[in-house]
Amino acid sequence: MRILFVSELFYPYVKGGAEKRFYEIAVRLAAQGHDVHWVAARAWEGPADRDLDGIHLHAIGRPQDLYAEDGKRAVWPALRFTFFLVGALIRRRRIFSSAEVIDSSLYPFFHCFAIRGFLPRKPMVITWHEYWGPYWTEYLGWKGWAGRLVERMTPWTATRVLAVADNVERVLEQAGVPRRKLNIVSNGVDCGRIDAVAPSSEACDVVYFGRLKEHKNVDLLLRATALMAKEMPGIRVTIIGDGPERARLEALSASLGTAGAVRFTGEIESHDEVVARVKGARVFVHPSTKEGGSSITLFEANGCGVPVVAFRSALGIDEAMIEEGVNGLWVEEFTPEALAEVVLRCLATPGLQEQLSSSSKAWAARFDWAKSAAASLSAYRMATKRAR
Repeated sequence: MRILFVSELFYPYVKGGAEKRFYEIAVRLAAQGHDVHWVAARAWEGPADRDLDGIHLHAIGRPQDLYAEDGKRAVWPALRFTFFLVGALIRRRRIFSSAEVIDSSLYPFFHCFAIRGFLPRKPMVITWHEYWGPYWTEYLGWKGWAGRLVERMTPWTATRVLAVADNVERVLEQAGVPRRKLNIVSNGVDCGRIDAVAPSSEACDVVYFGRLKEHKNVDLLLRATALMAKEMPGIRVTIIGDGPERARLEALSASLGTAGAVRFTGEIESHDEVVARVKGARVFVHPSTKEGGSSITLFEANGCGVPVVAFRSALGIDEAMIEEGVNGLWVEEFTPEALAEVVLRCLATPGLQEQLSSSSKAWAARFDWAKSAAASLSAYRMATKRAR
């Protein structure tokens, strides 16, 4: 098949979960002989059109800072990408029209309407990571009603919608998306690549890796660390990643007196080095309460043999992603005290962390990117069949 991915950001230039998912699926489909293209903002040097890992890249515009000064997603970058996409749909129409199917990222929403408007009969799949619904007004105040309306309308531009987890599919159905349009295609993990990486010599007790954004709630991990240090002097916490919250989090760590226990590494370019550092940890804390159901970092931590401690939340990780006592533990209350209690239980209970480490690796092996690629391809074929 000739498949076109549309996503403003391209992995590995931008290391977000949505971009990594597209990349892992795209490279596997390309390796199978499919003609894979990707339209993205130009984060690379050199020609606007280039090949990378079997993917034909087509640049439109340059990537922008997606966040406003308050740390929330800004509207202008979303509109800007859509404007560039409209220009490409007019001047470089063949990129889009020659594709048998388009797999479009959900964000930034507006571009889905542009594609459907210029190519009304083109089979288009939207990969859906999370459905905010009422959370829009909590996030943006009264302006959130516009976001809520756009989100509710977006599924109707798609021939099929690929939900990344069971809870995403359920909420889409509740929002009125017909069941016949939905497929679940989970995220995955490359356990073979992880197994080939040796653990870092810089061991730690707790690790977090991911973007440092408000909804990731890394501040709760820092507050929990201050509590855990009283029970477990010498506890070591490593925070890997960067983002708009980094300066505030470093200042908070200093004010809590945990600067000696917590190390901020910033963004690490090498994925293998990230894996090595995660392998050197005993527990991965995933404090996000707005994750979209399926978390790649969860699968990667489990693939490293590291159990996950996470908050149970309606907009967070799908409950099916963590089996209590198998690949991690749930925190039932959204407080640093509750988080500290569960992490300490995992670290201090004789044999528990070792037991969870072994079963976590077996759990992760169920979610292979090859399966995600095969399920995506099946959905693409269903979309093209329906379009006929």
